[in-house]
Amino acid sequence: MKRGPEACQRSPPSAPPLTTPSSSLPPPLLPFFPPSAPPSGALWSRALLQRSAGARGPGVMRGLFARAALRGLPCRPRALVPSLLVRPSSGGPSWNRERTLVAVKPDGVQRRLVGDVIQRFERRGFKLVGMKMLQVPESVLAEHYHDLQRKPFYPALISYMSSGPVVAMVWEGPNVVCTSRAMIGHTDSAAAAPGTIRGDFSVHISRNVIHASDSVEGAQREIQLWFQSSELVDWADEGHRSSLYPA
Repeated sequence: MKRGPEACQRSPPSAPPLTTPSSSLPPPLLPFFPPSAPPSGALWSRALLQRSAGARGPGVMRGLFARAALRGLPCRPRALVPSLLVRPSSGGPSWNRERTLVAVKPDGVQRRLVGDVIQRFERRGFKLVGMKMLQVPESVLAEHYHDLQRKPFYPALISYMSSGPVVAMVWEGPNVVCTSRAMIGHTDSAAAAPGTIRGDFSVHISRNVIHASDSVEGAQREIQLWFQSSELVDWADEGHRSSLYPA
């Protein structure tokens, strides 16, 4: 049986589905958080990871993105401190209200930067509950930097921190530990982003203007080291409590 010519014609191969080059994909949208529930650093990074995985497809660059996101966290992972967890009486979301130690170092004091630091934290919405200027005793510095005692730069660090007065402050507010670390910027002034305190004012890693606690647990330890409980004032800002610090 002879086959007609039309029977020998092969159907053209189906065209591959059109794909959009990865370079033209729109960037993943940032996660949305309602104003009543500001995210912690860990929550923010987890939301970004989930959003990236959905936009790029499962398994694509997930590991690389995860490592980059975790490296970008401004403070160490932290555990919730029950005594600082405040739940509004209205039944709204809980607030992780924290306290952190911020200290303007001798070079920052000598360069008259204390007022600018205070202004930035107040404009951010945090509440100042303790502040003092002091010539820091070497015993306090030794305890504060106990984890650096074996580093070769330790003697120079102690000498620098005791070379002039320091202005120590305690700030309070939701997620103030991670937020303050982001506000002060990278330890190395060359890597600190413009707009951060160190990015705007620091000239060298050994003269980086300011210190801020890097974890909730570290903040508790440092506040107890630098301040007596009688030096901290638990005051209520009635003008902002309804919008910033639910009771």
